[in-house]
Amino acid sequence: MHELFLTASVPGNDVLAARSVLQGYCAMPEVHQLTRVLYYTGPDRPSGFKKVGDLDGTPNRRLFNDLHQYLTKQSYLMTVRYQLNEDEFGQEVGGSSSLDQRQGTLRWTDIPDPVPPQVLHVQRKMLDIRNQDRLISILGQNAHTIKAECIEESYTWCRDSVEYTLERMYIYPGEDPLVPIRQTEPRTFLPAFSDLRPLSSNWMLRAKAFVSEPTPERMAQAAGALAAARADLLGVLNFRQFDRRVHDTRVAAPSAASTMPRPLPQVVTVDRA
Repeated sequence: MHELFLTASVPGNDVLAARSVLQGYCAMPEVHQLTRVLYYTGPDRPSGFKKVGDLDGTPNRRLFNDLHQYLTKQSYLMTVRYQLNEDEFGQEVGGSSSLDQRQGTLRWTDIPDPVPPQVLHVQRKMLDIRNQDRLISILGQNAHTIKAECIEESYTWCRDSVEYTLERMYIYPGEDPLVPIRQTEPRTFLPAFSDLRPLSSNWMLRAKAFVSEPTPERMAQAAGALAAARADLLGVLNFRQFDRRVHDTRVAAPSAASTMPRPLPQVVTVDRA
């Protein structure tokens, strides 16, 4: 699967107007979602993703096989996503075992392809493994460890082949985005939604097109659909190009210095005279 998308930053004061514009442009009511997002990082030395249990005959078996191929030569930061109801905030939600009983989505994305300076959209490989339980256990069995988690709020609309998502991330009380988080397990308690803190005052709008079979013709059609959407919304919602490294999810390999064996201790000659 390939994802092509445009990105625009929407100030918080303009969000209601942007939602109104997109609702009219897409001629559909918005879909509001709250999502718990957990970030898992792969091992320093990639080893694939073989241990997924007995999934033979299930729709996700092939997707896990594809994921294994991607992770054989490179480790990545991946996300596990669980949709939430508003009444789950301010409640004990259990830990890993409780999440294993829920169906979630495991998402892998590659670093975007290089594009010419005049091209505003980003394109990259991606893989969503949806409606899968035991994701926390499966990640642990494949040497992936949790790094952080947050809450995502989003509004979604669709028009023709383009999906529009307006989203903002929230961090938990007491967390500082500038200080690395030392998290070893998923949280067992979700604070009240009103206690969460937005990571930024701005929202991010993404116009997305998906290509399941990336032939040149279909990729060109998707890029054309995004270009048409940008032209329609120009002056109201202004999409711009971001450095593709912003979306780089690759785990850096350990430096050569850290993998070299330590030098032998210096030989001291003892005078026996």
